[in-house]
Amino acid sequence: MADQYGAVQLGEKTGGDKTAPAVGPGLIVELTEQNLQESLKLSQQVLIVVSFWADWSDASKQVTADLEDIARQMSGAFQLAKASTDTAPRVAGAFQVQSVPAVFALLGGRPMPLFQGAQPKDKLTELMKQLVQAARQQGVTGTVNASAAAEPKPVSPAQQEIDAALDEGDLERAEKLLAKEATNHPADKDLKTQLAGVQLQLRLKQEEDASDSDPLVLADRFVSQRNEKAAFDVLLAAMKDPDQRENARARLVELFKVASDTSAVSEARRQMSAILF
Repeated sequence: MADQYGAVQLGEKTGGDKTAPAVGPGLIVELTEQNLQESLKLSQQVLIVVSFWADWSDASKQVTADLEDIARQMSGAFQLAKASTDTAPRVAGAFQVQSVPAVFALLGGRPMPLFQGAQPKDKLTELMKQLVQAARQQGVTGTVNASAAAEPKPVSPAQQEIDAALDEGDLERAEKLLAKEATNHPADKDLKTQLAGVQLQLRLKQEEDASDSDPLVLADRFVSQRNEKAAFDVLLAAMKDPDQRENARARLVELFKVASDTSAVSEARRQMSAILF
């Protein structure tokens, strides 16, 4: 996958319907394990752009928000499917996502990587125009109902309070509020991920003067630098020492919650199981 914006080449003609009418469940949708096959089928008729993001990555959230604006501006020329690597890790694994932002095209039932990394909005707009033109050349000319864009989820009063604490930089208060909400809603993975991210930020502040000789400190720093594999390797090595095993295991499980490198997480889980059992 290219890190930089570039020309679009979609390969062989897909044989789509050149007179396809407006189709699809909406302009902007959430891509999940449950509707992935449906989206692959829909891409035989209409171009789908998939944007992978994570709650901890401001760049991925910005790219996704920009693509939402562009999807609306282009009035249904493509459908935007948003996918969180936190809540849809199997979907991210199916696309072999290594980091976010990561954007793909779905066309003719096939995923094709477009770019990885942050991109300015003007280049995203130009890329989407090129992509739509290329899809039409392949015979995929269907559109989606631009008036059926997904409504944003209402933000609960508790989440508003959490967001306010984060905006103020009050990580301690945000942690307490998130811990309470996570306890009250144990099935909500988003809350657990957000809590783990805040706790990581708090640890990084506390560990500013700590030595890299501590594997827990070093692992946190690697994750903050988006080098998740290195963080996992440090903790897996520490787990081989019986005196460090439990603390290293607990930190490893905690960092899995904020990781976006799904392949590194899978491999680390496998190695962790081998060490423990």
